[in-house]
Amino acid sequence: MKINKNMNIMVIVVILLMTLTACSSGKNEMIAFLDEKEAIYEDISIQMGEAYWNLYSDEAPAKLETPKLRYVDLFSNDTLNNYIEEWYIQRNTIKDPIVKRRIEVWHNILTAAKVNYSKDNLKLQNELEFWLAENDSVVGKPSEEEMKSLINQLMKLRNKKAQELGYNNYGDLILEVTEIGSDWLENFAETINKRTLEPYKKLIENLMVEEEKTEFNNSEARSLMMQYYTNQITPDITGDSVKIAMKMIMDGIGIDYDNLPFRFIENEMPPGVGGQGIAVQIPKDFRIALLPNMGLSTWLHELGHGLQAMHTTIESPILKGYEWSLGSDCGGYAEGMAETSASFARNIDVVTQITGAKDIEFDKKIEKMNLYRSAYLRYWLAILMFEVEFYKDLDQNPDELKRQLIQKYLLLDNPPERVRSIVNMIYVSYPLYTQNYIIAEVLSWQVHETLKEKFGESYISNPAVGDFLKENFYKDGGFNHWQQRLKNVTGKELDLDGYLTHFGL
Repeated sequence: MKINKNMNIMVIVVILLMTLTACSSGKNEMIAFLDEKEAIYEDISIQMGEAYWNLYSDEAPAKLETPKLRYVDLFSNDTLNNYIEEWYIQRNTIKDPIVKRRIEVWHNILTAAKVNYSKDNLKLQNELEFWLAENDSVVGKPSEEEMKSLINQLMKLRNKKAQELGYNNYGDLILEVTEIGSDWLENFAETINKRTLEPYKKLIENLMVEEEKTEFNNSEARSLMMQYYTNQITPDITGDSVKIAMKMIMDGIGIDYDNLPFRFIENEMPPGVGGQGIAVQIPKDFRIALLPNMGLSTWLHELGHGLQAMHTTIESPILKGYEWSLGSDCGGYAEGMAETSASFARNIDVVTQITGAKDIEFDKKIEKMNLYRSAYLRYWLAILMFEVEFYKDLDQNPDELKRQLIQKYLLLDNPPERVRSIVNMIYVSYPLYTQNYIIAEVLSWQVHETLKEKFGESYISNPAVGDFLKENFYKDGGFNHWQQRLKNVTGKELDLDGYLTHFGL
């Protein structure tokens, strides 16, 4: 009996060792496979970054087709797709959190790629990007109406492919793979709608009385929205003064501005693009192209994209957040990091240092700016809900839909006769992206409130702030879901209620 007992124990030990060895071997095989594919992915992403840089900077021919075709080859690889699908189904059994997250992000990217890198979609998108980047005087460029038709055709191709994958429409697919979710976004928008409605009505009422108007139209709505922008306290500086201010701000929070691996260029940009930050190689090479004479907030916004990229230390390329593959990260988080940087330009201490003006002047402007915040938010609602609603029915007239949304959110007596055309790079290259700017507005407020709590009102002059941002918001790339990243640091997921309450909405 004793011998049999010992033998049983030995058998169990052997089985356990074999199981552990098999699990270890399987995990090592998985990691080796991911490492191989991600090395290819990063090489293509670097080439894509160079191509897009050339598109915006005009330093050389863009040649976007080459890296896109390489993406097609990678993303359509059957072995890669089968492995990721198999591992994704079993992801909750994966003990290594980084490996598990790599599988999740690969799954997001490959899902989007089945639409965006399908043959017909890619061909049409490439053509549209080429024409949108060209001047209207270029021979052979399609007319405005022809371009509208082509963009609508691209959207229909996207919808068809998304529906073949089981989604209601392409918008739902994009919001899922970017980890926002269509239900979450619609609740987000409806909360803003309800909380800003009465304050906005009061603004309209006051305007109508003060200016003795009898009809509230688009020009009046726009004037209310512009009050939000015109009362911002951002210093009105351009050129070398902007670079001096950025260095002062970065050095103040402990980020060595002079040794950041980035470069700027001012150049004419495609319609609808004011600035573009491009992570050519994360974290070693970041470049920024802007329209000439852009203000401090825009420069800092693009620099903020760079700060995130340049301080990402996670080694897995798929988790670094290369923007060329939808599903690699949440655009709202990326824009939030950019807007966190831009918000330094609206900090009273910063503005005082740059302008030398007295605080009381700024307090009055800030109070007035916040008075018009409801108009600003509702104006953006009309913009961001367009793609959400349009992808639900692409046979409807896009101009008429825009008029309806403008009338709904801006409470116009009559819809505008003319609206912004869908002939715009954002609908072609950055689909379902506009909502990210409002998410970024809330996220930036939440981050700055956290900085204030941890470092005091004068956090702008505390060198520890830079290390805090690097450690908590930059270094881990896309390792955590964006909402979890916020919760880990601020104690809450995106705090829309806190934001609206803070500003009296």
